[in-house]
Amino acid sequence: MLYFFKIEFLFSLLLFTIIYYYLLLFSTMVSTIQQLNARIDTLESQIQSLLSSKLHVKPLASGFNLFAKTFRPHIRSSLSFHSTHTPLNIHVMKEIALTWNLLLPEEKNHWNLRAASFAF
Repeated sequence: MLYFFKIEFLFSLLLFTIIYYYLLLFSTMVSTIQQLNARIDTLESQIQSLLSSKLHVKPLASGFNLFAKTFRPHIRSSLSFHSTHTPLNIHVMKEIALTWNLLLPEEKNHWNLRAASFAF
């Protein structure tokens, strides 16, 4: 008879433990689902505000940028012709800026007008 009460007690204890962890897991899942729903709402409102805001407009191209894009390969090849090493970008940019500064104002105006015609 005592053996029967021990088994009944252990079974009740096991059942209580299972119910306790089930409720603990269920409450954790509910709070996690609520947190996920709140995060989804936040992200949806951020997406909506981004879509409703003005899109970033690309800045207009300048004459210097068009000039640099056109002449960069030529200047890079001329710099690499005088050296055994590949020229660094900073040296290429310095040479492009020097060449741009040596242009006459009419030539700079020509490049600026070309850049303005490409910009929409």
